[in-house]
Amino acid sequence: MYKIIALTALLGVLVTQTFAKTRDLSLQLQWKHQFQFAGYYMAKEKGLYEAYNLNVRIDEYLKERDVVAEVLANRADFGIGRTTLLLDKISGKDVVALAAIFQSSPQVFLTKSDLNISAITDFKNRKLMVTGDFLESLAIKAMLSSKGLSLQDLEVIPHSYNPKDLIDGTTDIMSAYISNEPFVLQEHGLEPVVFNPKEYGFDFYSDILFTSGELLRKDPKTVNDFLEATLLGWHYAFENIEETAKVIYKQYNTQNKSLPSLIYEGEELKKLAFANGADLGEIEKTKLNRIFEIYKVMGVSGDFESLEGFVYSEKRAKNFFETHKVALTHKEREYLADKRVIKMCTNLDWYPIEFIGANGSPQGISMDILNLVKKKLDSAVEFLHVASSSWQESQDLLAQKVCDILPSASQTKARSDYANFIEPYMVYDIIVIAQDSAPYIRSLTELIDKKIARKKGSGLIGILQDYYHFNNIVETETIKDSFRLVSSGEAFATIATLPEAS
Repeated sequence: MYKIIALTALLGVLVTQTFAKTRDLSLQLQWKHQFQFAGYYMAKEKGLYEAYNLNVRIDEYLKERDVVAEVLANRADFGIGRTTLLLDKISGKDVVALAAIFQSSPQVFLTKSDLNISAITDFKNRKLMVTGDFLESLAIKAMLSSKGLSLQDLEVIPHSYNPKDLIDGTTDIMSAYISNEPFVLQEHGLEPVVFNPKEYGFDFYSDILFTSGELLRKDPKTVNDFLEATLLGWHYAFENIEETAKVIYKQYNTQNKSLPSLIYEGEELKKLAFANGADLGEIEKTKLNRIFEIYKVMGVSGDFESLEGFVYSEKRAKNFFETHKVALTHKEREYLADKRVIKMCTNLDWYPIEFIGANGSPQGISMDILNLVKKKLDSAVEFLHVASSSWQESQDLLAQKVCDILPSASQTKARSDYANFIEPYMVYDIIVIAQDSAPYIRSLTELIDKKIARKKGSGLIGILQDYYHFNNIVETETIKDSFRLVSSGEAFATIATLPEAS
């Protein structure tokens, strides 16, 4: 389906630009050829750049090459960079960020389960094999600093770029990409242990497509055309991971990667590209501000206003996808054609996310999203509400297959026994609510032995029990009842998502 949409959308471009002059452009990658740059390859191989009258040369990274310097010196028209582009902009360099291909960075620390390294604090005095870009990574530094460590507390050795050094014991820990090296360990029958900055609160963009302000001012149409064709290429790559992996394996495989490893890489990177329900390439000002504040804590001077003009504001590329329907596989089309009606059970009082309105019908953010899904689908489908007396009963009805879906449910071990879960389409902060006189709570582990109130049937209960081993949870009939127990002192705290607590 996606192929048809992409072709149809480009026909108008082909007609209007048939006699336009082809523009020669170059893109400088930040590493060797792999699925990490799949969207650019597919935009080239599928003729998407050509449809915009662009002839694009893709340059593989060479040792010690400064990607930002290449772009600013006009030796490359576009480059791939990291969030350190913020520092380049603050220091006065004329860079413009066009799209963040990955909403979360794939950079992680990797070790083996048999080394008994289960926490960041266990890194002390261990051998760490690290690349130069990791040494400069703020997310990595911040993750170590948050646990009272710095790189000086480890025995840092140069990176060999060979995961076998971790397997053979040459190093205890290595800098890695979550989409690459864990696969190698698994191939050798080892269990990888990953330390991801995102899990410690340092969630940064990665693989930011950028250009120079000079090129944008001189030729804004070329910049926008390149961006649109590139995003089309990335959408195609993620919708056709196996095909894309085969193209890379045959035509761009300078690292001699196996086809299964390229497919694995594509599947992992797709998760990062659409993390937290973001649009492909989205750069959000609030997140940039959070990243900038972490830079300031780590000693970088400057103010956020100095980043004015850093993010490209043209919306044509994004709106292209907003005007088209959801792409469905043949199997999905057959399912919907046969199903027609999807029965849903809901949460009765999870305000404002999902609740039953005065007219007895489900309402809330989740229902708004389902209505958008229905409009985007190019198949006739109806969502039918199945009434229940409680949230617990809604879950039971799903387990009994009376209902087909729960529109909003967090994944727990118990629910995984009878339900499949998609990637999250809503992500909310979890907050702890206690009396004003309660001491400051730094982490959930401080609450394990405290009496915690929470609504019966809540997925949070399962998460607290499964992952934090809470054993003193008081289940209430409603969320308000949980707040009342905290207010009266019968419970130390309650835990809730930010929207419902507000």
